Amino acid sequence: MIYFLVVSCQDSLSLTADRPPDFVKVTELGKNVTFSWGFSYKDLASISNGPWEAQDVLEISFGIFDGIFDDRTLLKKIVIVDKSGKFEVRSGYERKMDWSHSINKLTFKLTSFSLEDQATYGINVEFDRLDQSPLTDSTRVSIGASYSGQDENFNMRNGKTKRQSIF
Repeated sequence: MIYFLVVSCQDSLSLTADRPPDFVKVTELGKNVTFSWGFSYKDLASISNGPWEAQDVLEISFGIFDGIFDDRTLLKKIVIVDKSGKFEVRSGYERKMDWSHSINKLTFKLTSFSLEDQATYGINVEFDRLDQSPLTDSTRVSIGASYSGQDENFNMRNGKTKRQSIF
């Protein structure tokens, strides 16, 4: 007689539909870019501060992802939130990052967006169980000019949109 054991691993934490779009176009340099992710819990009663308190969560990271080949690979951690809720910002990003949180949401703000900030940003939740894959989500952020009208040409210069007539 052969028996099969099926193990179902229900995640203690999951992302909701409240998250950044896949692509964000920044139309003016120097603006802030805000990324927010919503969370739901298997056991909400045990959460009093934020998603880092969810069962089996080891660490939550916000950072730069490999947006060229695999938008699920975290290349550089910028902000780390550990199990105790301590936020740590990578050296060199202290003036570029701000964050806020609630029980159901984590928000990261990249301040004074510059050309060098164009990248794929995202969140990575590491669990302390080996049978649980990291929870990730990312969005690509790029500088770009707004366009409206067929007889107008818009150029980007120093982060400012400049209108030029085609005549």
